[in-house]
Amino acid sequence: MKKINVIGSVIEIIDSNNTSFIGLKCSVIDETKKMFVVGVGGKEKKIIKNSVVVKKVDDGTVIDCKKISNDLISRLKQKEKRK
Repeated sequence: MKKINVIGSVIEIIDSNNTSFIGLKCSVIDETKKMFVVGVGGKEKKIIKNSVVVKKVDDGTVIDCKKISNDLISRLKQKEKRK
């Protein structure tokens, strides 16, 4: 599995079960097992990972968040166990 780190990145939501999120550009403040905490217009919002597909603005990487619905620490631990 490729290392995916979105904390601190600016993302754009390109697909979502909640249509009001589509096209939203925001910066990822924190990541939990099932949610992103993002900053939008000086406010924090929580976005459920299983409901979105995002694109990292800096490099164009498209991420189906259903595949990363564990927090960053858990994903890194799983990667270490596979080695």
